[in-house]
Amino acid sequence: MDLNGVIEKIKNDLDKNTNKINIDSIYAFNGTGKTRISRWFVDENDSRCLCFNSIFQDCFVWDNENYILYIDDYLEISKTIRDEGLDGRIIENFEYVYGKSVIPQFNDDFNQVTFNVKTKNGYDSDVKISKAEETLFVWSVYYSFVETAIEQLKIEVVEDRSTHIFDDLKYVIIDDPVSSVDDSIIVKIAILIKELIVQCNNLKVKFLITTHHILFFNSVNNLIKNIDSKIRKFKVYKLEIKNYEYVLSEDVKNLFGYHLYLKEKIQNEIDCIEKIHFNMFRVLLEKTANYCGYEKFGDCLYESDYKEEMIRLLNTYSHGDLFEFERTELTENEKEIFIKSFNDYNKKYKSEVVE
Repeated sequence: MDLNGVIEKIKNDLDKNTNKINIDSIYAFNGTGKTRISRWFVDENDSRCLCFNSIFQDCFVWDNENYILYIDDYLEISKTIRDEGLDGRIIENFEYVYGKSVIPQFNDDFNQVTFNVKTKNGYDSDVKISKAEETLFVWSVYYSFVETAIEQLKIEVVEDRSTHIFDDLKYVIIDDPVSSVDDSIIVKIAILIKELIVQCNNLKVKFLITTHHILFFNSVNNLIKNIDSKIRKFKVYKLEIKNYEYVLSEDVKNLFGYHLYLKEKIQNEIDCIEKIHFNMFRVLLEKTANYCGYEKFGDCLYESDYKEEMIRLLNTYSHGDLFEFERTELTENEKEIFIKSFNDYNKKYKSEVVE
């Protein structure tokens, strides 16, 4: 199956006339097409789609010299915030997921944001926040958009709505909203998504949720499963690339033990290593580091003269479009470093350790 086939399958799922809230949830590694799937829905549906993905996030750009977060109005984000008066709601939603230790402040045109950080003596103004804090702020903007859209759609008489920019909303697409975010906050975001879904009862809104983060995937799925099945239709998938073909399967058993699946899969395919295996190994290392309390996944690798090169390869082949269907072969040296590093990992960590 090519990516178009995957998209067609997902779209058919979401568009089925079930008189319920149609929801698809997909677990996939970085680089297996998640962002391209979300981008297709945006390109083909325009005003009918509200999408959180890397494109939405890229509209928020740091000025590192002046500590200002600029909002590029490519998607008319600042215009929507201004016209719909959403700045207060965004700040409230940010406070909910993160607390009051960081206070965002919009300028008068709503295209710049500065942040004040709470200290013992009050607040430090104009501080650059962390990547996790930035992710949560951008999520709060998106969540506020969707929340407002649902509120407006619940007003049956169209003329009575305070805005009409969301009148045609059909798809809510959420692609990996938890990058660099702590586990406790990940669960909060999952709860917020469940609440959005419940609020869509009797509305013709469909949800597509994609992620490479196993805790988020399981948290969202378990919460959705607890929604009354009378109001929702729910499909769960795993998306992979095998031999340059996309595989969308419903084989998602025991996902909390997914590290065991990863370890077994790498072991079984150790003689035919491809770039996707670097992504798998990185996920395995990240889970191990989280369990052991290490700050970086590289701390789980053996000290060796090839450790730094392995970290570089894991970073290179685990993000973005670098290896999506790229047919350039791994070098023999890269394969050898991978095999050595994986065998070292197996010696150091037994499979039952990582939960």
